[in-house]
Amino acid sequence: MNDSVKSVIALVAICLVVTLALSAVNYVTAPIIAENNANAVQSSFGEALPGADGFEEVEPAADAPETVKGIYKENNGIGYVVTLETTSQYSESPMGITVGIGTDGIIKNIVLTNYAETKDFGADYPATYVGQDSALSGPELVSGVTYSSTAFRNAVADAYTALFAVADVAAGEMSDDQMAAEAIGEMLPASLDNTGACKVEEADGLFVSTSRTGYAMVADKVAYVTDAFGNYIGSKSFDEAATEDASAVEAVKAAAADAYAKVSEKNSERIVKMYEDAEVTTLVPAGVQSSVNGAYRFTSGGATYYAMTTSTFGFGGPVNIMYVVDENGTIAKFKVISHNETEYYGDVVSQSAYTGGYPGQNLGDISDDVLVISGCTFTTNAVKTAADDVAAAFNAVKEAQ
Repeated sequence: MNDSVKSVIALVAICLVVTLALSAVNYVTAPIIAENNANAVQSSFGEALPGADGFEEVEPAADAPETVKGIYKENNGIGYVVTLETTSQYSESPMGITVGIGTDGIIKNIVLTNYAETKDFGADYPATYVGQDSALSGPELVSGVTYSSTAFRNAVADAYTALFAVADVAAGEMSDDQMAAEAIGEMLPASLDNTGACKVEEADGLFVSTSRTGYAMVADKVAYVTDAFGNYIGSKSFDEAATEDASAVEAVKAAAADAYAKVSEKNSERIVKMYEDAEVTTLVPAGVQSSVNGAYRFTSGGATYYAMTTSTFGFGGPVNIMYVVDENGTIAKFKVISHNETEYYGDVVSQSAYTGGYPGQNLGDISDDVLVISGCTFTTNAVKTAADDVAAAFNAVKEAQ
């Protein structure tokens, strides 16, 4: 037997011994870890609901969220404890949460029973939920720890969902911006960020999504929604007794059209900087409900061009891009207007070596050599979505002429 064969046999033997040893250790420690975790959950009940005098387990509804692991009623009727497990992309170990909720629907305390996230949202973050009701209108996500804090927030929301199904607990009222965000996100999915949330900003009673792909007004517990161009999409009622008001529909259409006009002024200035002789016409396409939030036609040097602005969510936030194409859909210019990417991902989408690859490409047939950013999965997906949406919007505008 030669030395190389002996070496292979020795290596295989070592691997087998190590594997068996690890299996033995896991066999011994796994039950201990499970018992410790269970004890931590049980000991958290009194901390989550101060003043409690024992608990009785309540069977969750059959359709309770998977994050809900148990519901417990306090013996004297002061409230409930809900145990939760959730995960984010940063850890395979589930985040353990115990939340105490009074019969008034107010969160009394929250205890983390397990937290193995590599990105920590901080010891003070759970405390921001204390005193909140089911609307959860106060707590904000933690910048830089979006996925973990979103998983935490969604789990707390799941606790209320499960509790409302089996207990008489008061429900909180959503604020106008929460109603607007929920309605826009439901009707215009392109407004949702990577965590599945729609964030809005308010100005003069009009709510606009962070990506400017949708607008909303809220009146008498009804949210009225338009697309980025002011075209009315529909309404969502947050009160069974509320009905759609025709005057509110006209009001949101007018306000959204005015907001789009102001955005278009800035975009027209950008176009003129690129083409000094440009004569820009703002377009209001119908049926373009995507990441595209601006559409323009202009002439320069005797040729006709189309400019489309789009906003898709990369790793750190919206990536705002402008495409300029000729009548055949060939890209003439590609400009990154702004982005909120982190330092690791950030500069790539703004580098001339990257942006310079677009001119000459045809919309809908852009090569992966141009679109793909090595090591930047979220940004790449955002830019790919933008390219597909711009191609569809361009075709819709051309067909409407």
